Amino acid sequence: MSRDTGSSDTKVYLGNLGSHPPSTAEVEKEMGYYGKLVSVWIARRPPGFGYVEFEDPRDAKDAIRDLDGRTVFGRRLKVELSHGRRRENRRLVLPSPVESIFLDPPLADLPPPNPSFLLQESLPGE
Repeated sequence: MSRDTGSSDTKVYLGNLGSHPPSTAEVEKEMGYYGKLVSVWIARRPPGFGYVEFEDPRDAKDAIRDLDGRTVFGRRLKVELSHGRRRENRRLVLPSPVESIFLDPPLADLPPPNPSFLLQESLPGE
């Protein structure tokens, strides 16, 4: 199974899976009862949630209706239709301390920073 293909009416969020969540195989077995699965992904760092994507939106709705608030895998689950889109770039890039000096709004009106003057040292005798 692939990790994610992204349709919002077939993708189900599983919450409250706990700090020792079930295996992907366990989730596939439990959720497969409701219909054919496209993908299953269980978070490990941090643990506690996952996503299941069904082939048919009706199967996703059936699983949500039957499992939300029920005790499964030893936990009372939160099961709902996924609300978000998949993030393409998960890395947050922060500016360096030198760049942050120049990042006062509005950014669109400023040329790219040139912090080379900060790196120049005074020569003796100047």
